[in-house]
Amino acid sequence: MVGKRVGFGREAMSPHNLPMTMIGASLLWVGWFGFNAGSALEANNSAALAFMNTFLATACAVLAWTFGEWFFKSKPSMLGAASGAVAGLVAITPAAGNVGIPGAFVIGHRRGFVCLWGVNQLKRMLGADDSLERVRCTRVGGILGALLTGIFCDPSLGGPGFVADW
Repeated sequence: MVGKRVGFGREAMSPHNLPMTMIGASLLWVGWFGFNAGSALEANNSAALAFMNTFLATACAVLAWTFGEWFFKSKPSMLGAASGAVAGLVAITPAAGNVGIPGAFVIGHRRGFVCLWGVNQLKRMLGADDSLERVRCTRVGGILGALLTGIFCDPSLGGPGFVADW
């Protein structure tokens, strides 16, 4: 039960049903809008910014992952697009209402490439078997997303800056 799968590293382990994977990623993407935009607790400018940032960062992560696979493997995949969507959703969550539109673009774009590296190269370096690749997608990209949130919160970069409602 615990340990590497039989054949890990020696044979390709493709997913069982790719259309269901895409449907699941799409449903997750739609539901994430309520998670990020709903955190504002009212329909205001912060909720609209979180909604737009969630969409833009996720779309940029999907494109970055897909083009990265195309460049490095000569063939993009649907599984890569689904993984890029989940990576983009996780990346923008701490920053959804705290960065501007340019910040969401950069966070999503960088997250797609960093998580692609994490899934392909870091997996080989660590030798760990994670069948869904969620550990490397969320931890590696989550660190990047959290650091870039602090950078792009600055008003000169399009963010709202420090907001205190006391």
